[in-house]
Amino acid sequence: MAKAGYNNALTIKPAEGYPKNRIAEIDKLIIQQQQALSKETGIRMLLLKQTGYLLKKNMPIQNLPIQKLWDSCLPSLIHDLRLPNR
Repeated sequence: MAKAGYNNALTIKPAEGYPKNRIAEIDKLIIQQQQALSKETGIRMLLLKQTGYLLKKNMPIQNLPIQKLWDSCLPSLIHDLRLPNR
């Protein structure tokens, strides 16, 4: 939304430097956000794979470091499952 406003400002005053700088800053923030989300998704997938492996081997996950990861990630995973458009 903010980026659209700065793009609009550039159409009005194309030589103005401030909107260009703000657009570049917004683009940089979007890339950082996408990279963080990609990394988080990778961690979650690894966690799911490791948990599946342990369960197939009939190994309990309680009191293992993976249980702590689940405890921290599970609320977020549940939230993501409820919001498919995220």
